[in-house]
Amino acid sequence: MKKSHVIVAICVLLLGGCAHLRGIPSLEERSRPQVTVRDGRIVITPEILYYLPDERDVQIVWQLPKDSKYRFPTRTNNAKEQGIVIEGRLTDRVLRSTDGVDSVALEKQDEIVRCEVRNEGLEFACLNRHTQPGLYKYTIRLRDGSNELKRDPPIANM
Repeated sequence: MKKSHVIVAICVLLLGGCAHLRGIPSLEERSRPQVTVRDGRIVITPEILYYLPDERDVQIVWQLPKDSKYRFPTRTNNAKEQGIVIEGRLTDRVLRSTDGVDSVALEKQDEIVRCEVRNEGLEFACLNRHTQPGLYKYTIRLRDGSNELKRDPPIANM
């Protein structure tokens, strides 16, 4: 009897996992990621933006819902505080720190460029030139008055 319970549990897990599998998002979906805030956290759909070798000069436009109280911050005196900042291309070098918190080194990049706020802060657009493969770290910021949310997802050029 216990053996049949184990088999049923495995089947339920497998079928449940299959229900969550989705097809590969289209280029249209990947170039127009939807940005929402749930439980005080930024959610991006699709979560990881990736582009195939033949997908060059793609305009990526992150979009908030029209009724969102959050906005992408406009460019300030400090470019690091705008709505989306492409931090750089991830490398295989690790930076060791004295406090025990190591990080991956970033290289300067010129693949994802011409970033700008649009539509009264509800959209943020960048051009992904995609002339070479790489994994790029970016920071997305949203503001609601003085409240700011941040997240650091990747963009992958295959």
